[in-house]
Amino acid sequence: MPRTPRTAEVNQLLKDITADVKLLRAKSAPSTGPLQTIAGDDLYEAYLFMRVLSAARRSGATLTLCSEQHLQGRPRMHPAQEIIFRRSPGTLHHASGPASDYTFALLTWPGRVPLALFVGIQAQGYSGVTHECDLLLLRLPVAQSAQSQPNYSLWQCAELYIEAKFNSIRVPLATARALIGVHADLWFDAVVLACHDDLATNAASYLSAGLWGPTAAGFGRVQPASSGHNLLEAHLATLF
Repeated sequence: MPRTPRTAEVNQLLKDITADVKLLRAKSAPSTGPLQTIAGDDLYEAYLFMRVLSAARRSGATLTLCSEQHLQGRPRMHPAQEIIFRRSPGTLHHASGPASDYTFALLTWPGRVPLALFVGIQAQGYSGVTHECDLLLLRLPVAQSAQSQPNYSLWQCAELYIEAKFNSIRVPLATARALIGVHADLWFDAVVLACHDDLATNAASYLSAGLWGPTAAGFGRVQPASSGHNLLEAHLATLF
């Protein structure tokens, strides 16, 4: 069977993300403005961002899309006027201004510590080495501390880390090994490898063997209207 052109795959991701944004407007307060068009790997991260929000919404969370500047302790948190995702990773701590105004999601439940979901974050681990994290879910107080303090270590602070692969061939075992290396230095509560195309069988087995905790997992063919899409959301729902 011939492969679907990457342009078609990108268009399908954008269509799915747009549908998610409309759903957020209808069922979550507050609403958002227009989605900034992005492509390829960056768009796949945005798609996975929406998958996390979908799973959280099913668990009863109230979702708010906000700008980074709202982590600075303002008394009122306003919704983001438009959705802007980073195209390259950056720290939570940096100078304020329009260039730093990127989107994150606030997840709240009654009686629980709020969580904040980010795309494209540089996180410093136990070793002092900085790692690039495609998607990172933090407790809001931790995110606020990291925003206000340079070189803030996120060792044992992350609720969830997702490594996104907008791949066209099977992701090999080496990728899973590298992911576990990052996990060892940051020690996430949960770590997930999500691949647009297939994940090599041995890589999936390596992640799900239980050696790295019960919440390490890998998923292949995570794309709109696929079984991988549903399996990932079901797994994420168990984490909330």
